Amino acid sequence: MLEALTELFQAVWQQPIQVAIELLLIAAVIWVLLGYLLRTRAAAVVIPISIFVLLLVVILDLLSSASDAFARLRAVVDWVIGGSLIALLFAFQPELRQGLMKLDPSRWFGSSRPSGTALAIEAVIQAAKQASPIRQGMIVAFERKASLEPLVESGIRLGASMSTPLLMSIFHKESPLHDLGIVVRHDRIVAAKVQFPLAEEGSSDQALGSRHRAALGLSQETDAVVLVVSEETGHLSLAVEGELSSNVKIDQLRAKLRGLLSEVESK
Repeated sequence: MLEALTELFQAVWQQPIQVAIELLLIAAVIWVLLGYLLRTRAAAVVIPISIFVLLLVVILDLLSSASDAFARLRAVVDWVIGGSLIALLFAFQPELRQGLMKLDPSRWFGSSRPSGTALAIEAVIQAAKQASPIRQGMIVAFERKASLEPLVESGIRLGASMSTPLLMSIFHKESPLHDLGIVVRHDRIVAAKVQFPLAEEGSSDQALGSRHRAALGLSQETDAVVLVVSEETGHLSLAVEGELSSNVKIDQLRAKLRGLLSEVESK
């Protein structure tokens, strides 16, 4: 530990600009990771453990310079830390998946993927209008900038042009495709029977059904806009950026979808 600090001070003295840039880059990475962790359930566990481990390592480094016994203990601690990091990867798999799905290259380089056109939006609205009175359940995800391709792989690819009759047929109770959700890209139904990630327990109302939890979960992990028609009540709900708007009226739905999808409609 003391040797590392000595080397750091020597480097600062000899190459101050290079060291400053390196420290700034490290600080930026730590800042981004902390900012992400603070928005997840991992924060309550990872941050206190990280502080404790950091203090333990510093103390053992100082003590190991005085005694071989502490040096051996430090080696054991290093082995335990390595195993713990692997365990954390499994424990916080949902958070890692959420972060990876949000790190879509198009979001960083400014390119955007087409989403729903005006005709596709109207087709979905008319289908929701017909499905609501008869309580025919529906869940429709509009892809925006973040790609939903990893989820599409779990469903059945269609590549069909959007239409109200097709939507009503897909979500009919007798249809083999009515379970789970569909993904809409631009003016086409990319896939049906797609499994969306469910919202984590404790992050949503426990009374929500599986469709609403799936819509909320997908909107938490991506920037997709997800429409749900409840099979129990016939009410319309819209999930965006981890927030679920319930009992949305048709006119409200039309305005919200046009506003949320207009930024990529013409591209």
